Amino acid sequence: MIRRADLDSREEESIVDATGQAMRLIIDGYVVLPDAIVGAELEGIRDAFEGLAAKLGTRTFAPTDVETVPEFLNFIGHPSVMPVVDAYMDFYGEEPAVANLHLCRDAYEPGASSGVVTGGHLHNDGSNAAEMGLSYEALHKGVTVHVYLDDTFPDAGGFAIARGSYQLTRPTAEGSARSPNRELVFKHCPMECLHAPAGTVVLVRSFTWHGAGFPPNQKRRQLRADYTPKRLYDAMDLSGEFCYHQRLSDEAVAMLPDDRRRYVVRSKLPQYRPGGGVRAAGRG
Repeated sequence: MIRRADLDSREEESIVDATGQAMRLIIDGYVVLPDAIVGAELEGIRDAFEGLAAKLGTRTFAPTDVETVPEFLNFIGHPSVMPVVDAYMDFYGEEPAVANLHLCRDAYEPGASSGVVTGGHLHNDGSNAAEMGLSYEALHKGVTVHVYLDDTFPDAGGFAIARGSYQLTRPTAEGSARSPNRELVFKHCPMECLHAPAGTVVLVRSFTWHGAGFPPNQKRRQLRADYTPKRLYDAMDLSGEFCYHQRLSDEAVAMLPDDRRRYVVRSKLPQYRPGGGVRAAGRG
């Protein structure tokens, strides 16, 4: 346990700030961390993105591709992010474990349109939890961490979020989750399209309603890591049959700095695979 008497003023201020940011995440359902990744590290991730895009001939990468890139893997347990994630999880008496490293893509599509402002693509990451038999508790405490590699603007590429909307999802008698309809969310929750300069990190609770805002008019590259309580890592599927989380390869784990490996959990359950009659995972 860290004692405040053992901290210098800078460390104490950092902990207080992380706690305050975690409280905003708990209350609003999201929090924005400006300048979380900057300078040579940001440029290195961008270069790695372009290198993988050139190699694969696509600007949307599968998780199995993402985990081969050291610059992407370094986002797991990032020191600019984890004090907030740790404080958020600690509020619930939990410790974080990385669930996925994914959604690494460039959202810029010339000529594309978005209808989220009128309700088209708004969702939360547990919208189909009741149908799929996913755990309310695990999703309720989960958090997604998005890093934006390019400038985004409220009218071009911004992330649309309905503040406080996670509170409208409630548990079912079976332990799953029942989400509200979009109309209720739009009527009662303030909508915001975020301005996120390159290097900004946005943390979002799993039941917070969100979606793509107005389409970007330039590159809008991103990477996302998901965290779930370590205690509930194998509890997402209420049937206890499958692990829905990404199973990082031994090679990927070996590339992580030693102090980051504590966020990796090795599931005891069979890995979920799309298709084959297995029900779909509920993460959006």
